[in-house]
Amino acid sequence: MRELQRKNPKYMIGFFFRTIALGVISVVPTFLLVVILSGIGWGKNVVVSTTILALVLLSAIVFAKWGTMLPAVLMQNDKTFSKAGRRGNISFSYAFPRLILSFGLLTIVQLVVALIAAIVLGAGGDYFPATGGFDFALLCTALLAAIIGGYQVIMTSVILSRAYLRAENIGANQNDPVPIETM
Repeated sequence: MRELQRKNPKYMIGFFFRTIALGVISVVPTFLLVVILSGIGWGKNVVVSTTILALVLLSAIVFAKWGTMLPAVLMQNDKTFSKAGRRGNISFSYAFPRLILSFGLLTIVQLVVALIAAIVLGAGGDYFPATGGFDFALLCTALLAAIIGGYQVIMTSVILSRAYLRAENIGANQNDPVPIETM
């Protein structure tokens, strides 16, 4: 990692902005969907549920198609959208179902944790209630949600890295794109 920093110390800035760009590409159509659904007059619950589903689906599509540019930035390889799109065409069937799992299932788990906490602890809890003391259960819930979110980031990075390796045909065989020697 230090070698990469010596070569080009600004590579992380490119990584950051490309990640933001992929997020914006995922969010803008979802935002337009919210505007359209709100204008139709559907109920709030339907709009929220449809928006979450659309955001998960669009994020998985966008990251499966162009997400290999993120490992390419770290490898100092061709990190353009066009090259990432070509890699995405090769590895889409590998990355998309796994990203649906990463974005979808873990997002649902986070929402369930938050919902259970709201039901059990009461909505709008404080870490330090006005009556004094400390709300340990709320802190544990927040910690669990953060752990799930961290796992989601790690899982996504592994999926994108393996998709990159698969698209660049790096590895001993197609079933396991990362040989044991490089792990």
